[in-house]
Amino acid sequence: MKHLKKKFVLKPTKPNDSVKKVLDNAQAVEPEEYENITQNIPDLFGLIETKEGELIQAFYYRSNNVDYLIPEPNPIVIYFETGRHYYKYTQATREALFKELDKEDWNVYEVQTRIYKFYATGSSCVTFLFTALEAFINKLIPHDYTYSKVINGETELYDQVKIQRHLSFHEKVKSVLPDIPELKNKAFHIQHGHKFDNIKKLKNFRDEIMHTKLINKTSLLFYRDLFTTALNFNYETAIYAARDFINYYEPNLIEECECGKDY
Repeated sequence: MKHLKKKFVLKPTKPNDSVKKVLDNAQAVEPEEYENITQNIPDLFGLIETKEGELIQAFYYRSNNVDYLIPEPNPIVIYFETGRHYYKYTQATREALFKELDKEDWNVYEVQTRIYKFYATGSSCVTFLFTALEAFINKLIPHDYTYSKVINGETELYDQVKIQRHLSFHEKVKSVLPDIPELKNKAFHIQHGHKFDNIKKLKNFRDEIMHTKLINKTSLLFYRDLFTTALNFNYETAIYAARDFINYYEPNLIEECECGKDY
């Protein structure tokens, strides 16, 4: 997979006639009034109008008493692209590791350096890929949606915040997403079960990384299974499964750039 098209948090749109009329008649404010507005309206956001007449959402950021208007990028695409970026180096560092190990007189310190580099890139790839999935799923939950489940005979209600914080990844995918009216009963785990199996493997490996544990208290091979998983893991399959999951719910959000370059 080549590098991705960069996306804003909201797709650039051209305003309709009524919005364009408001924009055309907008009046500039004095610096003192502008500063008061940006400081006292916490949810204030900006709109940047391009030469092509498209509007792009932006956020205000203050640094050294200066307010900046920054186009708001899509973090899901950033996380995914970061994972994809690390994948290339994961391949290269794995090959370098075994190239050294295949030598008859390999050096233990050189091998140590190479396993460090391999695991650093592999774990980063996996972590960012799964972070993209988690962020994407949370984005799909409407602010006015309520999910209900029965716990110990009583119905518990979950709003958007509680769903994001308290429900597991699998419950969100298998129960919450198909229940959201806007998604029209879409269920990736049913329609693309084999790809979802790869998503589960990605999650399991991410969990091992984020919650690294010893094999057991008596074994001296403290992290053998973790490193074995890293060496055996199919990073490329995970990347495409994650891409297909995201694009299943939001077509072409993860989209390769036409330039055809890696970066």
